[in-house]
Amino acid sequence: MSKAAENKLVAALGAKLAPLGPFRARPMFGGFGLYIDGMIFGLMAWDQVFLKVDDKNRPACEAAGSEPFRYATARGETTIASYWRCPEKILRDAGKLQVWAAEALAASKRAQKAKPVRRKSVGKPARSRNPFL
Repeated sequence: MSKAAENKLVAALGAKLAPLGPFRARPMFGGFGLYIDGMIFGLMAWDQVFLKVDDKNRPACEAAGSEPFRYATARGETTIASYWRCPEKILRDAGKLQVWAAEALAASKRAQKAKPVRRKSVGKPARSRNPFL
């Protein structure tokens, strides 16, 4: 896909998803990470849009005939099961796309909550790895 076509698709997504909040597409691994209010909810690669899924919104993707994000590597095919392709019929309909993107955003927020909180050691000296020091 040419840069002009990529930019056109990103602009179209931004216009359709504007009611959900500030939209941003950041270059990522040859494609784009798709964000609303600073939270990633999707990916765009090879002129396709993939939305974040979990157990709550995956059934809708399955029912629509969607499939998980896959790409080829030197060792074979890799599947990222947490992102599924957004069907073309959903991409064409702004209202349906907003519903699917809102569900993807909710899945992203649930995944973020499930991660353990990492505490930063502010003001503490670095611990030595040597047990004798």
